[in-house]
Amino acid sequence: GQATETVTNGEPIRTYTWTTVYADKRSVKRSERASFQNIGVKPELVFTIRACEFSDHEKVRYNGKDYFIQSTYEMGDLLELTVTTTVA
Repeated sequence: GQATETVTNGEPIRTYTWTTVYADKRSVKRSERASFQNIGVKPELVFTIRACEFSDHEKVRYNGKDYFIQSTYEMGDLLELTVTTTVA
């Protein structure tokens, strides 16, 4: 989801615009888990998408559950997204 923030009655309101993309899902590698433990979060899934379909999104929604994008890794035309249920 791509975030948009507005102010209503002096309070910031963040809303998300969701885009449907096709992705390959895989488990998190042991080495990735270890590196994320240093910042106190547990990576849960990794998605690979086409890089042209990504535009500074903050979240991913998969099977009705929202995940925060913790890191991206560019691989040519593809982009790997590592996601968690908590924000770092």
